[in-house]
Amino acid sequence: MKEAISVAILLILYGFGSVAAETNKSEIANILSDVVSLQGLGQEKTVDELRKRCAQKGRAKIDTMKICRLLFKRRGHAIFRPPLIGQMHFVGDTDYEDWPLSPIAVYEGVPISVVNGLSLFGFPESEEEYLDYCLKNCEWNDFRFTKKSDEQIRGTVEKFMTESEWNRPLHEIEREFLIQQAANSEQIMAPKP
Repeated sequence: MKEAISVAILLILYGFGSVAAETNKSEIANILSDVVSLQGLGQEKTVDELRKRCAQKGRAKIDTMKICRLLFKRRGHAIFRPPLIGQMHFVGDTDYEDWPLSPIAVYEGVPISVVNGLSLFGFPESEEEYLDYCLKNCEWNDFRFTKKSDEQIRGTVEKFMTESEWNRPLHEIEREFLIQQAANSEQIMAPKP
């Protein structure tokens, strides 16, 4: 089975996931809340917490990589590479150079996923391997994230969609992908008229 996976090309949707459905907050609000809490612990306790998450299954593992992109920054002029989880497919026909923190962008202090798919040939880097990479090659980010209300987040995402430089107009499905990240679970589950 491993060999079959290593030669297959897989396309994986890579949004922020279904965290919002569990907590009645938007997915972005959950990530921000998590990062703010972790920053309050200090670096040593945060790394211990992230190592615990690496041992878990499910969304916590993917979110750990995104959280690393927020908690660390490049050291000097070194490259702060994204996690090696596959070829990223970006909204608006943008590319890696457009998003230095891919798979996310930080806009006005709000982390927004800009990758809506991955192509993978082989095996992805594990969350623990990526955390080890960050610890060895990056610095602790001194930027302090703050919690924001879902209303503030929705406004920021709307502004991000209109003010960012896209290589083409966003398709409706891409707009929905970005907006969905700012929706709380009640908005996600509400029937559409």
